[in-house]
Amino acid sequence: MAGCSASATNAENEAADPLAIFSRADLSFSERVRAAELSCRNDPKIVQCSTNLLDRADKYVAEELRNAVRDARKIDERGAADCDDSMRQSGRGCDGVGENALVGHLQASQHAWTEYRETQCDSESLRQRGGYGAHFLWNICASRIAATRGEEIVSMMKQYRQDYGLASESKQ
Repeated sequence: MAGCSASATNAENEAADPLAIFSRADLSFSERVRAAELSCRNDPKIVQCSTNLLDRADKYVAEELRNAVRDARKIDERGAADCDDSMRQSGRGCDGVGENALVGHLQASQHAWTEYRETQCDSESLRQRGGYGAHFLWNICASRIAATRGEEIVSMMKQYRQDYGLASESKQ
C-alpha cells in the first residue's frame, strides 16, 4: 500500500504543480517537458504554465551551454598546445583546432539554433492567429525544441569530455 500512496502523492503533486514532474530523475529532460506540456494543457492558467515551462527549458539550455563553453575553452587550449609548429610546417596543418575553434562553433550553432527555434515556433503557433492559444503553442514548441537542444549539447560534450579526460558537470 505504501507504493500506492507514494504514486498517488506524486500524481497529486503533479496535478497541483504541472512542473513537479521535473523532480523525476528517472526521465530525460525531454520526457519531463512532454509530461509537463500535458499537465499544462489541463491547467486553468495554461499560458502561465507554458511560460514557466519555457523558462525552465531555457535555463536548462543556458546551463548546458555554459558548461559546454567552459569545457570547450579547455579543449581548444589543449588542441592549440598539441598543434605545434612542426605540424603546421609538415603540411598536416591544424585546421579545426586551436584558439576558440570549438567555442566558436558552439556559439555559431547556438545562434543558428535560436533563429531556427524562433521561426519554427512562429510557424507552429500561427494556426491560432493570436490570442492565448498562440502563446501556449509557441511556448510549448520552444520548450520542446529547447529540451532537445540541451540534450544535444550534453551528448556532444559528453564525447568531447571523454576524449579529453574532462569530468562532466552536466545535470539533467
